[in-house]
Amino acid sequence: MVETGQILEMLVYYRTPVYSADANVGRLIEAVDSALLFDVAREALSVLQPRKQFATDVGVTVGSVRATKNGQTFLGRREMVSGLERLRELRRDGRLGNYSRHYFGPPVWVDAGFDLARPAYGKTAAYELTTVSAHVSIKVDAVREWIAALSDAMFEFFVLVSTIGAPLTARCSWWSRGWNLEFERLTGMWEKHTLGQPTVPGYRTMLYLPPAAVIELGGAAAVSTNAPVADARRIDHVDGSIGMAALLCRTPEELTVERLQEWRNYLEPVLDLPEERYRPASWADRHPDGWLAGKQRPLDILATDFQGL
Repeated sequence: MVETGQILEMLVYYRTPVYSADANVGRLIEAVDSALLFDVAREALSVLQPRKQFATDVGVTVGSVRATKNGQTFLGRREMVSGLERLRELRRDGRLGNYSRHYFGPPVWVDAGFDLARPAYGKTAAYELTTVSAHVSIKVDAVREWIAALSDAMFEFFVLVSTIGAPLTARCSWWSRGWNLEFERLTGMWEKHTLGQPTVPGYRTMLYLPPAAVIELGGAAAVSTNAPVADARRIDHVDGSIGMAALLCRTPEELTVERLQEWRNYLEPVLDLPEERYRPASWADRHPDGWLAGKQRPLDILATDFQGL
């Protein structure tokens, strides 16, 4: 059963940094602006709160390469005009740092956006990662009727942004009322990113398999045929390599132990799972009750993968 407070959270890290002046920025903006997540949220609002105007609470956040992490937020119809003008200005001058669209209000919160790589400025070191993210947060139980549609919309966005740049990592997970990105540190993801190496950090609700993993699993055709998932899409990259985007299931209640174990078993030859060597020295002080206990553990990672950590 879908519960109030559950979150579907997507994060993509690109292998090659994308800067403000790069051609792919236009494709990223188009992907965000056309994200179907907002269409599904608008439909849900029209049914659950028909007198409320969806556009009133839709906003954009636009930041320059020198802006703080969150940039500058513009909300509502009038402010949206200013936000989009700011976006055009920063793109024209090659100074765009981040951009997102978002709707924050019941029955569901949705957002989609990206953070670009940034050159060094003054005493600030260069930021060489480019990330794309999207979130769905369930605010009322009645939105369960649209959960599958929201999941489908998220997967379409996931596939699209995975074709714009070759990901180091791309995954999307269901969480219960919050998420904790330190799971990725336990898999060695951050270390691999520093070295520019792709990683498969666990068996997720949605997962990108990099070309080396696809080859290890027998090739794109074999993954499409044999992977125990609801959908698998081939991702053809500009260098001729082939990745795969996989959708395990559409709703949280479909994340059964049996289904997760089957997916884990299939992916085991290429998985990066939590390892003792990535456990911080201050572990006991920071996490006295066990790692990712209860709601802090992603719903699509088995509890057994945290035993002994």
